[in-house]
Amino acid sequence: MSRTALPPGPTSSPLDQTRRFTYDIVEFMESCRDLYGDCFTIRLSGMPPMVLVADPKLARTVITNPDLFEASAANKETMVGEALGRSFLMVLGGEEHAKLQPVLKQIQKNSAEDPVIREQIRDLTIRRIEGFPLDDPFKLRYEMQTLSLEIMTHIALGPDPVVPRQLLIEAVHHMVDTTQFGGKATMLPNAPAFLAAREEVYKIYDAEISRRRREGRGDRTDMLSVLIDPTTDDERRLGHLSTDWLRDQMLAMTVAGYDTTATTLSWTMFHLLRQSCLSTKLLAECHAVVESADHKAVGNARQSELIASIEEAERLHPVTPLINRMTTEMTKIEVQGQGNWLLPKGVMVCPALHLLHRHEVWGEKDSNDFKPSRILELKCHGGNAKGNRMKDMPFYAWGGGRRSCPGQLFAGPEIVIIIATLLSHANLTLMRREEKTQRRAFALVPEKGAEVLYTGRRIIA
Repeated sequence: MSRTALPPGPTSSPLDQTRRFTYDIVEFMESCRDLYGDCFTIRLSGMPPMVLVADPKLARTVITNPDLFEASAANKETMVGEALGRSFLMVLGGEEHAKLQPVLKQIQKNSAEDPVIREQIRDLTIRRIEGFPLDDPFKLRYEMQTLSLEIMTHIALGPDPVVPRQLLIEAVHHMVDTTQFGGKATMLPNAPAFLAAREEVYKIYDAEISRRRREGRGDRTDMLSVLIDPTTDDERRLGHLSTDWLRDQMLAMTVAGYDTTATTLSWTMFHLLRQSCLSTKLLAECHAVVESADHKAVGNARQSELIASIEEAERLHPVTPLINRMTTEMTKIEVQGQGNWLLPKGVMVCPALHLLHRHEVWGEKDSNDFKPSRILELKCHGGNAKGNRMKDMPFYAWGGGRRSCPGQLFAGPEIVIIIATLLSHANLTLMRREEKTQRRAFALVPEKGAEVLYTGRRIIA
C-alpha cells in the first residue's frame, strides 16, 4: 500500500538543513542519498518540504508530467524568482510561459545561426586569450565569466549599447558577487547589498529600453529590440510590455546565461587540461571550428570528441543542482526497492541532477570519472548510427520536457566555439588537479576557479 507520508530524510532542524544546502549542497545531497536512498525529503527554512529524486525512472516521470509536477509554482518558492524578477521565464506558467518561450528560442536560434555572431564569439575569445597574464597563474573561471557576459550582452542589447558595455559587465559581476559571503553562497536575494547592486543594473537596462522605444527596431535582431518592436506573430502575442517586464528579461538572460555558460566552460577546460594529451581527432575538430567559426565544422555531432567532452563535463557538473517541480494534486511516487508514497498537493519534487548524472547507470565503477568515450559509445551504441542511447539516460544539463532551457540553442554552439578556440590558441597548464564543487549564486562552480598558467599563444599549423 502507498504510505500517505513523505520519503525519509534528515531530522535536523530546517535551519541546519538550510545551512548545509546553501554552503555544501553536493555533500548534503550525497550524504542523504547514502543514508536514505534515491528518494529523500529535506526541509528548508521558509519553504515547503522538498522531495529530492536520484532515481532515473522517477526523475523522468517528474520531468515529463507537467500536469502533475508543475514548474512555475516550484520556482516561485526558490530564490530565483526573487533575484531575477517575477517575469523570468522559469517562474512563468501557463499561457504566459507558452507565449514567451518560443520567442526566446527563436532569438537564441537566430543568434547561433548568424555567421557574424559566431565570428564574434571566436574573435572575442582570441582577444580574451591575448589578455591572459603570461606565466602568472589566474582563475580561468573569472575570464570565462567576463567573456561569456560580454557575448551575452551582444545578444541581449546588440553591438552599440547606449551605456558602455564594460560598465554593464562590471555591474552584473558586482551584483552576483553580493550573493557570496565569506566565499560561500547565500540565499538572501532581498539582502540590501544585492538589491542595491541590482538597482544599478536596472538603471543601465532602463536607459537601453528608453532608447529603443524612441528609435524603434530598424534592422536590429538583439533581444531587447525584438521584444520592444515585434514583427512576427509569436512576438506580437506578447502584447504591450512594461519596462519592469523588459528589464526582468534582460536581467535573466544576461545573469542566468553568462554564469551558466562560464561554469560549463570552466569545468570542461578543467577536465580536458587534466588529460596527459589531447587526441589528434579532438585537435583537428577544434582547428576546423576555429577556421570556420562554425560549431558544425566538427562533422557528425554524434561522433565528435569535442562535443562528447563538453557533454561529459556537463554530466559530471550540471550547472544547477535541482530541477524544481511541485505537486498539483495528491500524487503517488515510487522507487523500486525503496517504497512508494502518496504525496499531498504542494510538495516540491526535485530531480537532483548531481546525483542523477553520477548514478550507477552511467557505469557501476566509473560514473564519477571523466570519460568522453562513454558519451560516444552511448550515441553510437554497438556501432549502429541509429542506436543513440543518450536519450534514454538521466541527462538533464539543459533541463527537460517542455520546460527545457531555450538558452541551449545559443549556448551549446557558443561553448563549442569557445572551447575549440581556447585549445587551439592558448598553451594552458592546470595548476591543481583536484577541484571541489562550490555553490556560487545560481551555479555549481569550481571552488578554486580552475586556476591555470598561460605560457603563450599556440599557433595553429
